[in-house]
Amino acid sequence: MPPKKKEKPTCDVGTDPPDPDVFDPLDLDGRRLWMEFKGIPTQTQEALDELKQQNTTGAPKAIKDSVIKKLEMALNLMEWFTASLDKTRTLSNRLQSIHRDLHEIKTATKEIPPAKTWAQIAATNTATNTATVKPVTSEAEATARANRRAAQEKIRKEREPYEVTLTTTHGATKEQLVNLHPVEITKRCQHAIDHTESETELTEKPKLNGINRITNGIRIQCKSPEQAKALRTVDWNTAFEGLKVHKPQYGIVVHGVSTADLEHMFENEDIMTATIKEWESANSGLTIAKITRLRRKPRVTANGEPLKTQSVVVHTEDPHTADKCIRFGFFINSLHYKTARYAPQCFLIQCYKCFQYGHRATHCKHKEKCGGCGAGNHRTKDCKSTEHTCCRCKGKHQAWSLECPDRAAEQARLGQLRKDTSPFFTS
Repeated sequence: MPPKKKEKPTCDVGTDPPDPDVFDPLDLDGRRLWMEFKGIPTQTQEALDELKQQNTTGAPKAIKDSVIKKLEMALNLMEWFTASLDKTRTLSNRLQSIHRDLHEIKTATKEIPPAKTWAQIAATNTATNTATVKPVTSEAEATARANRRAAQEKIRKEREPYEVTLTTTHGATKEQLVNLHPVEITKRCQHAIDHTESETELTEKPKLNGINRITNGIRIQCKSPEQAKALRTVDWNTAFEGLKVHKPQYGIVVHGVSTADLEHMFENEDIMTATIKEWESANSGLTIAKITRLRRKPRVTANGEPLKTQSVVVHTEDPHTADKCIRFGFFINSLHYKTARYAPQCFLIQCYKCFQYGHRATHCKHKEKCGGCGAGNHRTKDCKSTEHTCCRCKGKHQAWSLECPDRAAEQARLGQLRKDTSPFFTS
C-alpha cells in the first residue's frame, strides 16, 4: 500500500497556529485560496463572451444588457481582488517570518533567569535601569496646544467686558505710545476721563491704575463692566491725537473679483474712497470700513502675469450686515459675486521669526530662531549650515517644510476648527 499522505492541520480561530514553517494564511485545509479564486475571473469572462454572442431584441435584449453590465462589474472586481491576493502572498510570507521569529524568541526567553525582587536588588546593591520617558508625540502636542488655546479664548471672553481697547492709525501717536513712560500715558488718559462728561449713572470718575501696550494702541483694565461702558464714551482724542475706542470689524471674502475693477485701488487713496462709496451704494445698508486683499501679494500666472481675478476682503463694523452679504452675495458693477466669512484664525499662519503657528513675525514676542538648522544664535538668512534641522520637531527638514509632522498636526487641527466654526458672525 502506498504511504498515506500526511494531512495538514486545520486552521481554527481561537487556537494556536501550526508551526511557522508550514503555516500559510492563504492555505486553508489544503486548498490554496489564491489559486482557487484566480480561476473564477476566467470562467466569468467565458460566460460573458458567450452571452454577448446571443442575438436578442425587445425585452430580452434589455435583460441581456443588464446582465452583461453586472457581469462586467463583477469581473472588474474579481480582477482587482486577484491582484490584491497576489500582493497578499508577500504578506503571508512576512507573517510566516514573524511567527518564526516569535517562536525563536519564546525559545530563547526560556533560558533567561527570573527577575530579581526589589529586596534582592537592594541586598546585592545592584544598580537598576531607569525607565526611559516616552517622548510626547506631535499629535499629543497639537492636542495640548488646542486645549491651551481653548482655555485662553475662554479667559479672553470672560475678561472682555472689563476691558477697553484704544487704537490709532496716526503715525506720531503710535510713536508716542511706544516711547512715553506708562505713567505719563496713564496721566493723559486719566485727564481725558476727568474732563469728559459721562452719560452713565456712575457716581464718580473711574481711576486708572495703569495701561497695557498693544499693537497700534493701548488697553485699559476696569473694575466693572459699568466702568468699561463709561470709558467707551470718553473723548480719547484729547489725550492723544487719533486715539479712539477700537471697534471690531467683520470681514467678508468676495471671491473672483475682476482685476479691472480693482485697478490702482490699493495704490491710490482717492480711488479707494470712490470704490468704497460705489460698493456701499450697490449693496444697500452696508458701511465699509476698509477693503484689503485676501492675499498680501497678488497671485500671478506661470509667465509672471497677474491673474484676471482675485479675492478681496470687505471689512464692516456691523456683524448683521456682514451676515446678510454672506447669505445673499455681493454686487460690484451689477455683477453678483460669491462670498464667505473671513476667518484667518482657521487657516495656517506661521511666524518666520520663531516659527510657531498662530501669529506673524511682525507681532512676534519670542526669541528668533533659524528655520534652516534650528539654532538660536543667528537668523535664517544668515545660516551657513548644509544640513537642515527643524527647530520644532527636530526632523531633518526646514521649519516650514510640508513634511514636518507638527505642520501636519496643525493643519488637522485647523481643518477641524473650520468644520466647527459657523459660516456667520451672529449665529
